Amino acid sequence: VISVRPAEGEGEGEAGADGGGSAGSGKGAGKSKNRGEEGELAVSVSGRRWRLATKYLIDAICYPLLLASTRTIILHGAEGSSLEHIRAWREQEGMLSLFSGLAASLLSTALEEFMDWVLAWCIEHCSQGSHVELADKMLLRASGSSVVSIFTSPVNYIGVIQRCQSNFNGMLAPEPLPDLVKSLPWRGSMYQFFMFGGIMALNVRLIQWKIQLQNEDDE
Repeated sequence: VISVRPAEGEGEGEAGADGGGSAGSGKGAGKSKNRGEEGELAVSVSGRRWRLATKYLIDAICYPLLLASTRTIILHGAEGSSLEHIRAWREQEGMLSLFSGLAASLLSTALEEFMDWVLAWCIEHCSQGSHVELADKMLLRASGSSVVSIFTSPVNYIGVIQRCQSNFNGMLAPEPLPDLVKSLPWRGSMYQFFMFGGIMALNVRLIQWKIQLQNEDDE
């Protein structure tokens, strides 16, 4: 019986080649996975931007209808239909008069979405490492939304007032933006901030006590 032994280093070379191939394939798989995640993130961000751009574009296109519906409430009982009023406003004050208050309206919407995102991120970030129930998170989010609305409502007020300003009879008289800002109810907003802020602080404290009692029961 003749036995053939492999030459020294031949097996080790094959093993090394196999190991190197496995390591290389593992690194390649890791890189491809990271690239896939980065691609998905880029697609998600791009899709979100397109959705926001489309949303604001639709709001801008449909804004004359919103302006007409708001002014119709003020001109309740006046002669003529809404289309006739829109035609008269366009002929006498120009096409841009149908978009009066558009910038403030879009800015108010953008601020609300941004502040809502910041609020949700803060709640998720602060609740990491603690057992915060979904109902408690929703309570905090509702309380925080009340506080956030105090900062966004003045911009919304400006948009509504500008929407109703016109030289036509029965409409609000146009006034400069600084005077319009000064005429807003800032004192009432301050009272609301203290009230809703205190409610939110109380809810946060109650949830903290609840978590502490749960931890003590678990121990």
